[in-house]
Amino acid sequence: MKKLIGFVVTLVIGFTTFGQSEVLFTDAGASYDKSAVTAFHFHLGSDFTAEQIQEAATYYTDYYTVEKVAADGGLNITITLNEDTEMARRVISRFFITLQVSEITAASETLSVHDFVDTYIML
Repeated sequence: MKKLIGFVVTLVIGFTTFGQSEVLFTDAGASYDKSAVTAFHFHLGSDFTAEQIQEAATYYTDYYTVEKVAADGGLNITITLNEDTEMARRVISRFFITLQVSEITAASETLSVHDFVDTYIML
């Protein structure tokens, strides 16, 4: 019985921490104006590899480009819109969903990907 309870506890902890990789929106601040920008900057934790970013980015080249640079034990990425359209901005959420990101931190606030895109990307 103790083994079964221990297994269940381990399983629950594993599921709650799996896929909880750190993603920070580094543009967020008092002077950020989403209507004036077409390039968005993020810091992704060490759970992400350059290969994962490249693979996810290849699906959305019609809408934006993704540039990645290794930094601070993770990756800094810049998503630059090809054209400033509603669809191009909306598809940014698909990039993060492809990477299995569920939350993004911006200005000390953690938001779901959907809420983040509505708040910081969509016009």
